[in-house]
Amino acid sequence: MNKILIFFFSILILPAASTHVEAEATKKNPVLQTTSQKFSYTMGKDVITALKKLDTKIDFDAFVLGAQDCYQNKPSKLSEQQIAEVKKEISESVKEKQKDKIAEISAKNLKEGEAFLQNNRKKEGVIVTQSGLQYQIIKEGTGVFPKDDDEVVVHYKGLLIDGKEFDSSYKRGGPTKVRVKEVLPGWAEGLKKIKAGGQVRFFLPPHLAYGPRYSGAGGIIGPNSTVIFEVELIELVVPEKTKQ
Repeated sequence: MNKILIFFFSILILPAASTHVEAEATKKNPVLQTTSQKFSYTMGKDVITALKKLDTKIDFDAFVLGAQDCYQNKPSKLSEQQIAEVKKEISESVKEKQKDKIAEISAKNLKEGEAFLQNNRKKEGVIVTQSGLQYQIIKEGTGVFPKDDDEVVVHYKGLLIDGKEFDSSYKRGGPTKVRVKEVLPGWAEGLKKIKAGGQVRFFLPPHLAYGPRYSGAGGIIGPNSTVIFEVELIELVVPEKTKQ
């Protein structure tokens, strides 16, 4: 959000163009033929795309006036103090709107996740632990169960409860090595319940996954999201000190 604000306000206070460049006359419906016209149109779309993310009202007449004054190096119609005050006011307003929106999404995700887990725990083969982790063994492995200090080589994919995939080691072209105690709490608990060669499906409530503030994987994972991981434990790597 701050980056958007910086971009927006930097556009409004750009220094005037070089003296050999003259502003073209404003047209209501210019034909996009010249490089200048196409570039100007592109910049307009880019700026408005950024402004739309601020979720605040834009007065286009005032917007164009400010752009023209800046481009033509005319005196500002607002004082530096007025500009600073309006930037602060909009910034605080945007932060409040963002906070309210996150709270709304968080509550929605929490409610939907709880309903999903309540229904899921009734399904055949689903085991529920004291922490709230739900898991389902797809394929039994062999050997010993991993411990906290062990490293494991895994293939996995992560899903939202609507089935949307947000991560996949398969699509990255190779498995991943992780230390059991350094992964998500739900993963750490679940990994200790399968052996090498085994496959399992984890159903993680928010407190065992990314929690209330997380919005990762390109914004796909919202706050308080319940997530699903399908994990294939390929290899258990026992620390050298344990082997000795």
